[in-house]
Amino acid sequence: MTDSTDSALIEARGLVAGYRGRPVLGPLDLALGSTGTLALVGPNGVGKSTLLKTLCGVLPPLSGELTFAAKPVAASAVYVHARRGLVLVGEHRANVLRSLTVTENLALASAHHRRGDFDAFTVFPRLGERRRQQAGTLSGGELQMLALAMALALEPRCLLLDEPSAGLAPIVLADVHSTLNELRRRRLCMIVAEQRPDVVRGLCDRVAIVGGGTLGYLDPDTDLSGEALGAAYFSTDHTTG
Repeated sequence: MTDSTDSALIEARGLVAGYRGRPVLGPLDLALGSTGTLALVGPNGVGKSTLLKTLCGVLPPLSGELTFAAKPVAASAVYVHARRGLVLVGEHRANVLRSLTVTENLALASAHHRRGDFDAFTVFPRLGERRRQQAGTLSGGELQMLALAMALALEPRCLLLDEPSAGLAPIVLADVHSTLNELRRRRLCMIVAEQRPDVVRGLCDRVAIVGGGTLGYLDPDTDLSGEALGAAYFSTDHTTG
């Protein structure tokens, strides 16, 4: 299923994802246009991170087809695909070098990109206050802001976010959520994997429950709280597409 007004920027057909020949997800189909936003919702261990790593080329697909901007996504280093605009912000902020300062991390991220109009300290004023501080001494929320700022400095065409709410205090999460909403308003393609439905509510055009080795697509207005979420997750009607 693709956005009706947009051709697919990232597309998977019959995709099987896993590790060392052992499937975790699939076969599944996924198609998202250049202005689309998709939430992947489900608890730990159902394959959300595995899918994101496969989509951005960190893990090779076990089988099936995977393309970004109409070209095959081959297993390669993250920076190779980042230069094409396919950028992953991992759950543990792996793109941040803890021994460098905030400014040094941002400079490193933007060194080979032309994004001269992106000002991380305007988007995240708190990072401006910490600009000379080593990244390893930042709070969890500040690290998430830095990881996201570094990704945005790469001028992404599609941004993949793995558990952006992990370890964040509510006041910090509100700042991150506000930034993601602004990116949606700017019509940036995003795929957001989350355990917490409240994080993605109102943020994404489409929602997919991850479970049973595949994706079950829901209406974005579906009530994903409490019993409704449980019913959606444990439903046997997890159709791909």
